[in-house]
Amino acid sequence: MPAAQLSSSGTEAQFKLVLMRAIDSDLKRRFRTLAEAADFADVPWMRLSRLRNGRHELFSVNWLFRLADAAKVHIRISVDPVNS
Repeated sequence: MPAAQLSSSGTEAQFKLVLMRAIDSDLKRRFRTLAEAADFADVPWMRLSRLRNGRHELFSVNWLFRLADAAKVHIRISVDPVNS
């Protein structure tokens, strides 16, 4: 499957949106403004604005994990098997 199709898959989009919500929620809790959070994580504030607005197609899973690391956001992932 071409990379373009992979990045637009529904499952990947859902996963990215969950990551984005977790990151944004933590940043909202710890910082008063997007600019403060962006300064702390050393990313442009517009990237965080796009994240907050759910623009998942603009982010890779890898970048979201790097952001979480830079912003000191702790991510816990639990995987449960799907019953067929």
